[in-house]
Amino acid sequence: MAPRKLGVVKTIVESAGMDIGHVWDDLVFLNHTGLILQFTDREDIMLIHRNSEGELSVLDRAISLLKETALLYAMTFLDGEDFLLSQEDDENLRLEFLEPG
Repeated sequence: MAPRKLGVVKTIVESAGMDIGHVWDDLVFLNHTGLILQFTDREDIMLIHRNSEGELSVLDRAISLLKETALLYAMTFLDGEDFLLSQEDDENLRLEFLEPG
C-alpha cells in the first residue's frame, strides 16, 4: 500500500468546506455529506463513495467540488461505488458497497 497523505486529504476536504468525521483503516468518513473517501494503492489517487440514500444533486455537487479541489493539491479523486450504511446493534455499523447496476 502506498503512503497515505491524510494531511493533504484533510486540507482538500476542509478547503472544499467539509470536514472529516472519522478515519478507519483506508476509509475517511466525511461529516454531514454522505460521502466516504478511500485510499488506493497510489498515494495521489482516492476513491469517492456515495451514500445511495443521499440526495443525488447535493452529493454530485460535493463530489465535483472535492475533485476540483484535489487537483490543486496534485491529487485525483475518482468515482467509487454507492454504499449503504446501517446500524446493526447498539455499537456496530454495517457498511455495504453496492454493485453497479
